[in-house]
Amino acid sequence: MNFNYPVNETKFQIPRRIIHGTTTKGILDINKHGIRSRGFNIFGKQNLAISLDFGEGFYCSYDNRVCRRQVQARAKTKADGFKLPNIRPVVIEIHVNPKINQDTSLKCVYFDGNINKDGIEWAEFIAFHRVMKDKKNCITSPCHNHPDIIIGPVADGNAITSYANDVHTGILPIKDFYSEVTKSNWFPDYRQIVFGEKSIKYLKPVLKFR
Repeated sequence: MNFNYPVNETKFQIPRRIIHGTTTKGILDINKHGIRSRGFNIFGKQNLAISLDFGEGFYCSYDNRVCRRQVQARAKTKADGFKLPNIRPVVIEIHVNPKINQDTSLKCVYFDGNINKDGIEWAEFIAFHRVMKDKKNCITSPCHNHPDIIIGPVADGNAITSYANDVHTGILPIKDFYSEVTKSNWFPDYRQIVFGEKSIKYLKPVLKFR
């Protein structure tokens, strides 16, 4: 797969406050373990790697309204532990240490998502990470070591991983994959910002429900 995503050599400015959608159990886990790139299961063990749009990391956003709507939608599907009693969706505020913007050791990737700019690279990035569960594979993957911070539009669709598998098997052209995962009315304005292990240290959760 031809991977030529836009790595930022010059740091873009990350805002001082962002938000994170989680559950009441997720709040307890953050309070106990701090912010991690993976959550914890009901037995207190860290979850196995899972396939997500931008790979493993701590996912945040800027848009409280859409973020809350997404968390509530996931609750209805009984995902993320919502099948457990007394688990409800919440959105928390995350404070970002401004020193993150001076840390030149962090590898940062920014996607606009526009089909006429880097939309195909964005789609390829998602298709790749949706089928790759082990972050360590990024060492030899098109990532050439996984980025520490990634910003880009949120993909849409109920079968993204299935479509991603079709891309990798050659059944689905990448342009068709792009069309499938950009059908939502929030694209491309609703963006996610994902922090890897090296950048998580700059985050501080404000453990109050919004």
